[in-house]
Formats: sequence, C-alpha cells, structure tokens
Amino acid sequence: MTQKAAKGDTQAQFDLAEKYTQYGETEIARKLYRQAANNGHPAAQTEIARTLVRKREHVFQQYNKAALTLFNNAVQENYAPAEMLLGKFIWDFVVFQNCMQKVR
Repeated sequence: MTQKAAKGDTQAQFDLAEKYTQYGETEIARKLYRQAANNGHPAAQTEIARTLVRKREHVFQQYNKAALTLFNNAVQENYAPAEMLLGKFIWDFVVFQNCMQKVR
C-alpha cells in the first residue's frame, strides 16, 4: 500500500491516512489526506473539509472559503457524505452569521 501511495494512488493515500489517524500520527495522516485530496479523491477532500470546519470556530473567515471549495469538489463527484456535510456547513454558517448580527 505504501508503494502505491508513493506512486500517487489516491485510494492508497487515503487508506494510509486513515491508518495513521487510527494510530495517532495526525501529521503524517494530514499530509496523505492532502495529497489524495489534491489528486481529486472525494473522501479525502471531505475529510480535509471536516477538519477545516472544526477549526472554523477559531479562525472562521480563514477557513470557510477553503472548506466550501473542498466540499463543492467532493459534491461534484457525487460523494453523498460531502453533500450532507455541505448542507450542515451552510446551515451552521447561516446560524453563525445570525448570531454575529445579534452581537453587533
């Protein structure tokens, strides 16, 4: 699997990233997810988007455009979990914007 990942096999990169995540090697997993996502793997794009959405509470404006782009790419590949997460992300964004308007 490692050799396939090194040769650019996006499924192998994604599978390795999943294994490294299970073993707590998040930095290596993050790099593998990024490689697979850059090569068009919809599940990897969704995983990175999930991570970006989790980070949005801290730096919302920095990550929301990148997360939406990744979700959109995965949705265009008809990846159903990405479609559900995209809907949730948009809903969360609307709720966040409404809260910010009330705070102002």
